[in-house]
Amino acid sequence: MDEMLRDLQHFSDAVQEYKGTARTIIKRTYAARVKDLNDKYEPQIEANEREAKERRRDAIAMFEAFLQKYPNDKRWTQDAKFPPAEL
Repeated sequence: MDEMLRDLQHFSDAVQEYKGTARTIIKRTYAARVKDLNDKYEPQIEANEREAKERRRDAIAMFEAFLQKYPNDKRWTQDAKFPPAEL
């Protein structure tokens, strides 16, 4: 019976060691995959964010130019004030 309990403990220890090793490998593989994806897509994300920022600046400039040119146009001026604030 004692030998059987020792074998059971040995088996249990081996299973725990295996789980730890598997967990480490999975975490390492996951981290590597995340890094690969970030390396692949981050430049495009940054380029898109820069472009969006430039387009927002351009749109704000266009609305501000419109408001300077037509500061009191009854039909359009009020509506032209909101988009720059939203942008």
